Amino acid sequence: MDSADTGHRSNTERAVEKLERKMGLMVMLLSTVLMFSVVAFLPDKPRGQMILQRPFLHQNGHAYVGHLSFVGPKPDEPDKGNRSTLQLFEDDKPLGPQHISSDDIAREGHGMYLFWGENGETTLVFSTSDNSDPNANGRAYRVFDPLAKGPKDPYEKALRIPFTGTAPDPSIDH
Repeated sequence: MDSADTGHRSNTERAVEKLERKMGLMVMLLSTVLMFSVVAFLPDKPRGQMILQRPFLHQNGHAYVGHLSFVGPKPDEPDKGNRSTLQLFEDDKPLGPQHISSDDIAREGHGMYLFWGENGETTLVFSTSDNSDPNANGRAYRVFDPLAKGPKDPYEKALRIPFTGTAPDPSIDH
């Protein structure tokens, strides 16, 4: 009787081990499906978006200068006209109009802005919606380029470059 119990127990143990392996695989499979389901419903960060970091350099009148080193968007240029598709937001409110001269921005303000490029350097000149100081008004400013392409954020490099008030040396890899 002892040898029959031992043989029976061995078969039972094998069946339990097989069942445990199947259950483990099912738990792994369900965990993977659940993980991908959760990730699929997470909101995507829009490509080409960046929150501007303070301090903003006061240029003149109502005009302030945002970060000077953007990678990706095309700025307005002297010989290429108003080609910038960069959009500027104050909290979630779009600012504008854009493609305005820095003199007009300084004089009138009220959300006007310009994303300008010349000789390989870019500048974002902007004003707040109410002509307040963007360094002190508590509002968040972000830019978005609807034409940004690719899986990487085109402003990623700009996020790693500390704002110094001058454009970084393009010959140095930041």
